[in-house]
Amino acid sequence: MKSLLCAALLATLALAEDDIGQLVEQHEPTEAASSGEIHHTAFEALADVQYATNGPVQQGFSISRLWFGVTGRIDSTLDYRFFATETRDLSAIQLPFLLPREVSLGIHNLAESGASIRVGLFRPWLNPYWSEMRMEFPGYFGIHSTLLQGEQMGVEGVYPIDSHIEVGVGMNNGNGVFALNTNNSRGFTFFVRRPRRGEDKPIGWGASIYSFRQSAAGASNYRENWVGNLFAEIESAGYGVKAGFEFVWGGYSDNASSYSPQGWAGHLYLPFLGGNRLMLRAELLNNSPDLGGRTYKRFEMGPVFHPTSSTTLFLTEQYTEPGTTSGEVSTFLLLRAEVF
Repeated sequence: MKSLLCAALLATLALAEDDIGQLVEQHEPTEAASSGEIHHTAFEALADVQYATNGPVQQGFSISRLWFGVTGRIDSTLDYRFFATETRDLSAIQLPFLLPREVSLGIHNLAESGASIRVGLFRPWLNPYWSEMRMEFPGYFGIHSTLLQGEQMGVEGVYPIDSHIEVGVGMNNGNGVFALNTNNSRGFTFFVRRPRRGEDKPIGWGASIYSFRQSAAGASNYRENWVGNLFAEIESAGYGVKAGFEFVWGGYSDNASSYSPQGWAGHLYLPFLGGNRLMLRAELLNNSPDLGGRTYKRFEMGPVFHPTSSTTLFLTEQYTEPGTTSGEVSTFLLLRAEVF
């Protein structure tokens, strides 16, 4: 097992409120006198800057993640979301450019039933640590990046069974924004979840599945895969403890290969030195399609500091086996800046 010392320096684009106001006009919910509609608009941005050393492929400074977005609500039943992100590492030789990551419209409380529909380009909901925009880790879990769907053009509906449980179904193009939907692929998603909402609902759980097929067997671009995911999480703000665990399994096949990946991932936050925390996370994936059927393993731990309300500092050590598909990085610093 090879060791990667990772110092993740996460700091939030800590712009003062006056500076943010100069960049974008942010409205508090107000009621229009003539129409009675509620208008709310917010600007969001995130950037990850990392410094890598001792890596055979990746060294020096790079901007590994950058996106900007605008979210808003027109009234109690309609919201919109727009996010753009870079196409590749901004330090790459090839010139990167911004590409829409999410352009979607949400319609809520249909027929006063509590049901909602989202249409446009967005990431189908499959897992809170993959599908949500706001990340609480230095980077995504490897099993999610390998198995779960990215941004898709499509539609997704959510219906609340009661005040605790929601179910959702979706249909999308199935091949992501980069493929531009130039073939007949389709993806279908389904989930049931109990969201975690503060101290009143400290426990969350859920299950999701998606299936995807591109072209017919024997075609040059044939690909078919499906993935199931089970997860559970708990948080106690009073004690500063947060934990989650999940299990994934599925199938993948094309004209040249076939895999049956299965694995798990877990994370744990513990109180550490006052208002700071200690983070531990681990994951394992057998029969990884990205690694030609080999096993992917990662373990990461370290303290998480909160110097201010808008900054977070990760200092972690990471062990990865057999290594990433883009080359191994033994040490790196990661600075995250974000505005919400």
